[in-house]
Amino acid sequence: MKYFFSHLPEIKNQIARSSGVLLMLDFDGTLSPIAPTPKKAVLPPAVKAELKKISSILPAIIISGRSLRDIKNKIKIKGLHYAGNHGSEWQIGGKKTNYFPEAKPARGIVKKIANKLEPLAQNYPGVLLENKNLSISIHYRKIDPLLISKFKKDVEKITKPLIKIYHLRILKGKKVTELRPYLNWNKGKFALFVRRLFEKKLKRKLLPLYVGDDITDEDAFSVLKKDITVRVGQIKNSQGRYYIKSPGQIKRFMRWLRANSLFPIPAVKT
Repeated sequence: MKYFFSHLPEIKNQIARSSGVLLMLDFDGTLSPIAPTPKKAVLPPAVKAELKKISSILPAIIISGRSLRDIKNKIKIKGLHYAGNHGSEWQIGGKKTNYFPEAKPARGIVKKIANKLEPLAQNYPGVLLENKNLSISIHYRKIDPLLISKFKKDVEKITKPLIKIYHLRILKGKKVTELRPYLNWNKGKFALFVRRLFEKKLKRKLLPLYVGDDITDEDAFSVLKKDITVRVGQIKNSQGRYYIKSPGQIKRFMRWLRANSLFPIPAVKT
């Protein structure tokens, strides 16, 4: 990966050769610093102000692992587009919620899984179960470090039979494990889908610019290799082309992008 701010001329040239940018952003660990619990994550006012400005001159969508309702409530910017549960549910213009076709049946399965996981929250202080309707996350950032090894064994013990029964997929992130019914869908496939959707509506080719910080964002990095992908935080083996050091640089990133977006694009409506 290359440091984003050390390669601005080549990035600017790629933007200049395009017919416009489609900005795709993760939330936790990208727009908002990682917080002890999902509820405590906050969009810094200065970042929100920049996000509001940039979404007025180019199409921008938040692609989060949170539920659609949750991520909308966290940001609350009109004119911005939103996708939750890694792109399984989304709103692009208007108020209509769309779902990946196979996602709706997942609600009943997730409810059953949530009941099975309740003992984890009862037995381990600091563990938080987050039911996102289409998936469920087990957060353990606040757990006693001495209990983590035993906790992980108990998680495996409880989830192993559930994985077989309900054909679940496990996603492991930063102090969080997510369980969701297997769908042939992820942030990468959603990024390609939403690119085609915006291009059809706007009748022009768009250059995707994707920014994220977690393993789920690697799915998007892998399918957007010729585009501009930015990882928040430098790690080995990431498929992102560039990186910024931390969420603290996201305001600077968006300010630069706004100054160098040469093709203002009209709003997208449903």
